[in-house]
Amino acid sequence: EGSDQHRGWFQSSLWLGSFTHGNAPYQQLVTHGYIVKEDGTKISKSDGTKSKPQTSDSYIKQFGADVVRLWICSQDFRGDIPVSEKLIKNVGNTYRTLRNTFRFLHGNLYDFDPEVHGVLVEGLTDLDRWALHQLGELIEQVEAYYDAYEFHRAYQLIANFVSITLSATYHDILKDRLYTWAPNAPERRSSQTALDRIFKSLTALLSPMLPFTTDEAWSYFTSESEFGPQPLSSEDWPEMCDFYRHPEASQRIGSLLKFKAEHVNEVLESLRQEKKIGQSLDARVDINISEGHALSSLLQSTDNEQLTELLNVSGVSVTIQPLTDKSVEISAAPAVDSGWIRCPRSWRWVPELVNAGTWGDVSPRCAEALKAKYA
Repeated sequence: EGSDQHRGWFQSSLWLGSFTHGNAPYQQLVTHGYIVKEDGTKISKSDGTKSKPQTSDSYIKQFGADVVRLWICSQDFRGDIPVSEKLIKNVGNTYRTLRNTFRFLHGNLYDFDPEVHGVLVEGLTDLDRWALHQLGELIEQVEAYYDAYEFHRAYQLIANFVSITLSATYHDILKDRLYTWAPNAPERRSSQTALDRIFKSLTALLSPMLPFTTDEAWSYFTSESEFGPQPLSSEDWPEMCDFYRHPEASQRIGSLLKFKAEHVNEVLESLRQEKKIGQSLDARVDINISEGHALSSLLQSTDNEQLTELLNVSGVSVTIQPLTDKSVEISAAPAVDSGWIRCPRSWRWVPELVNAGTWGDVSPRCAEALKAKYA
């Protein structure tokens, strides 16, 4: 009874405030449509259906509060909002991708202290500059959509960034760097610097949609405990700055990744279909490109090790033909056909292995990494 009286007093105070101060008891007002069935018809207890009506409480028990929040944010609330177990389950798949991304980022920063190991902007590799540039654009766009209450657009941007930019591209390329290079290798620390920025920005951007999950991720990130002393809500909102502005590197790496998607991946997939290779690391790629092609100078100027890393193969050769046409020819073959040997540590194929003492025979790069780590 007391709480009802208090609620009534509070509502009356807001209503009276609109008259006494000459303005409404709120700054902005957003309206939304009805919750309807998946087919667009209204939800009714008297429509003759035998299945029990679903409620937000039952969905929360089944999927969790943050998944329900994410589903709401994925919808354009200005129209009617369809709901069903299938629709929420689909959003649940996106939620798992987001959560797994936090785990990947957190797990690969276990030995990184930004104050000690952080790399200055001029020391970042082009790949990391590319990722940070994509992050900067994401921050600006998501903030604009939040300000316009277009949560569904923010949701779509973040979901695409996580699944395509990070998981399918950046993280996939980085695994070799993070797992097999020497702990203090400049390239590895450069990537960890970028991952640190990505984690901090991504948790903040998702905090309005996933308050429980992002706060949990932040707590483990800052204190390795479920409830950290510094909640995420007390942190500053990420802002676009020069650290995220790398248009030249973004264009350069973006062009190479587009070349990979349009030309190289198809050739590698053919080898996979023929069961000649299992993964792209099992292959060597030869690129024959005419001098008149738009990417000939870019391919020629790109360091071979960087190109091998971007294409995620064990070896690359680039031949520039002195022709004015725009032709490009890609061929690939299993690295084993060239007499190369697979490194048991990095899984990359190399011309020869070297002895690393108690670690056995590994690639020359892995031998140096083991020496640096355990010396």
